[in-house]
Amino acid sequence: MAFTWETPKGVWQEDENGSFGLSRSKDFGEIAWSPEATGRAADIAQLIGASVPTQCSCAPIFPDDFAHCPECGKPLRNAASNAKPAPEWWGPCGDHSLSELAPKGLPITAVNLDSIVRGRTAGQSTGRPDTTMLSPPLAPCVFASSRFGLLADRLIALSFEQNALQYWDPHEKQWLRIAADGDAAGLSFTRSAYYWIRPAVPETGEIALVPTDSGLYRLFLNPVTASYLTRPVWEKPLVSAPAQVQQHTACLYKDSDGVRLWTAKARAPQPQVYPCAGGQLPDNGWSRPITLNGQVIWLHQRGHLVWKPGAEPQWLPWRADWEPRFSFGGATQSRDGRLWLMGQNEQGFTYVQLGVPDGPSTVTDGARLGFGSFVFRLGHQVLEDPWDAGTVEDENDAHALVVPVLLSQSGDRRKRTGLVLRYDHFVGTAAAMLDGREERDAKLQWIGDQIITLDRARISTPLELSAFVHEDHLWLHHPDWREMRGWRLNGGGK
Repeated sequence: MAFTWETPKGVWQEDENGSFGLSRSKDFGEIAWSPEATGRAADIAQLIGASVPTQCSCAPIFPDDFAHCPECGKPLRNAASNAKPAPEWWGPCGDHSLSELAPKGLPITAVNLDSIVRGRTAGQSTGRPDTTMLSPPLAPCVFASSRFGLLADRLIALSFEQNALQYWDPHEKQWLRIAADGDAAGLSFTRSAYYWIRPAVPETGEIALVPTDSGLYRLFLNPVTASYLTRPVWEKPLVSAPAQVQQHTACLYKDSDGVRLWTAKARAPQPQVYPCAGGQLPDNGWSRPITLNGQVIWLHQRGHLVWKPGAEPQWLPWRADWEPRFSFGGATQSRDGRLWLMGQNEQGFTYVQLGVPDGPSTVTDGARLGFGSFVFRLGHQVLEDPWDAGTVEDENDAHALVVPVLLSQSGDRRKRTGLVLRYDHFVGTAAAMLDGREERDAKLQWIGDQIITLDRARISTPLELSAFVHEDHLWLHHPDWREMRGWRLNGGGK
């Protein structure tokens, strides 16, 4: 005979064999889950705070208010994690702790990563990861690490080219492909660079505000049924990823009149729509949006679009003789806070100021790689304005090429720490290296008060390397790697 148990977390069904399944959840409604059908009892027990056995094997999971096994009487424990939540991660779009003076939308984080150097030896030629994790089967990905309103930290990988939401089960050590629930929207977005928005006040299971080829949606995860659902925010074909600035969400979309800008303010009754350059803007190829000083900038090969809440969007084409070099890292920041982009004309490599019509330009003595205030000339770090000469601490750095990956923000401009790829004895051009035409051995290094070599790798497409934080580890992912590499943030090594 089956029994029904009602608990604070939901309704459970006990079958004639003494096995328990969750038929209704307080957070997710009707779900009809059983460990025999889907497995993952340990994972789900931790997420919803169910009870699990400690001394018996009568059942893998029990209702959340059970203290003893009803079959043998042995004690149970609640599986909910007592650990303090780890730092959350949504990538460059989701770090709410960044200073107002730092541009958002670049690989810059306020998460304290300096502790990665503890226990590691400066100057050693080879380091190694503290741990590894299987790479998501489908890439490229964006990663989010959070509790998502549940009771334990979890990792999500969204492959926006493959329409695949992937979930890491830390107990089974495997990735799960999360299926669409009913008429949930597809998650592909391939027209422009990807960027999702962290929810300000998330509901249970809410992951992010996501762009798709069919519109802008709120994305929700049901980890019990391994499914996702979407709620529409703006159902028009998007041509750019969304941005948030001054409590406004904005994105570019296309209709019969061409490309327009849609925006909505939090708790405002109606969105607004603005025409953009008579609708004649490109309908693909936009960068991730960059926000700074209350304005949004979308970069494109033909120019850039600037918008402030309450104002008309402004399209600023590049000068006819100047070509942007997006692969060099994106927007950089001068000491006075202005944003600049490196490109090339007949004079050579040149920085052009962003956000102003016919902005001033500055010629440099060669290519510089980086973003924000994390800029390198060959192997030398540039500590002042991005066009200044690099700081020479080691003459051998003149024969190296450094590709910045992630900047850990510090209040001191002259003390910038972050993750880089270093190619020693470099011969060739930066453009060929970044375009993936040459495969070379590189060092994965942490640059701060000390330079720590974390690992070595042979990488042909350095721009596809991405970093994220999950469960107090800094992780690196590359689509060519079978395993991701992780380093403890409280130090590692020997």
